[in-house]
Amino acid sequence: MTPRKRVCSELERANTAFSLEDIAHRLAYSQPETPTPSVINTAVCGDNMDLRVVSFSQPAQPENLLLSQLTQGTQASQTPLQRLVKRMTRILVRTTLEDTLTHLEALFNKMHYTYRYHTAHVMTVTTLDRRGAQLVLKASVLDMGQNILVDFRLSKGCGLDFKRHFLRIKEGLSHIIVKGPVTWNMAMATNMLPA
Repeated sequence: MTPRKRVCSELERANTAFSLEDIAHRLAYSQPETPTPSVINTAVCGDNMDLRVVSFSQPAQPENLLLSQLTQGTQASQTPLQRLVKRMTRILVRTTLEDTLTHLEALFNKMHYTYRYHTAHVMTVTTLDRRGAQLVLKASVLDMGQNILVDFRLSKGCGLDFKRHFLRIKEGLSHIIVKGPVTWNMAMATNMLPA
């Protein structure tokens, strides 16, 4: 087992003293580094404060989103942007824009979700997660020419439960989903997505 993936058990802890080095080994690398007192003083008092860091739940730089995970041979030929698009919660459907909205409304009613239209083609969908907390997602429906793109984004709540609900929604729309990969050319139009 590598030191970065080390599991700290109670038996292991009983024979060793607790040190700051142990804390550093247990922290996840998806989070910012643990600041030292000198770094905190520099950040608070210094002029070189990085104002671009808004949230610790997302990487500070967009290139950190692109994970190099080559689990399948077909991914090696894809660009990093294509790998990013593949992980997003978007589906292409073969129905018209109005029919897609009708299918979504029927599915949300069947699944007992409440929804309202934020704009003409953006729906705010509300349900509960597994803990009973509110889960809010946005469903944007975009005309892409020959197909319709339906983009789902988490607005409020647990990300894992959002993914579970997205999979149920995707299964409910499986009869109208276009089979095949979403290519980068098709996904470029998502720059039109509302903020």
